[in-house]
Amino acid sequence: MKIADLVYQFCAAKVGDTFKAHELWSYVAKERADISPESANRIMRMLRDNGSVRYYADRLKRTYYVTGVC
Repeated sequence: MKIADLVYQFCAAKVGDTFKAHELWSYVAKERADISPESANRIMRMLRDNGSVRYYADRLKRTYYVTGVC
């Protein structure tokens, strides 16, 4: 499965909830052990940029809040 698909699935499950980057990476790494920790975050930003995932980041708390997926 593609990393983008896994990131999308994770975000879809987290709509209305917060999470930390390591939670996203752990979820993706269960299926794709060959990724670096930053790959999932980079792809999540790409999904945000193309409108597939909507979220905001709290840099002080180092958390993400998913507001929706398309």
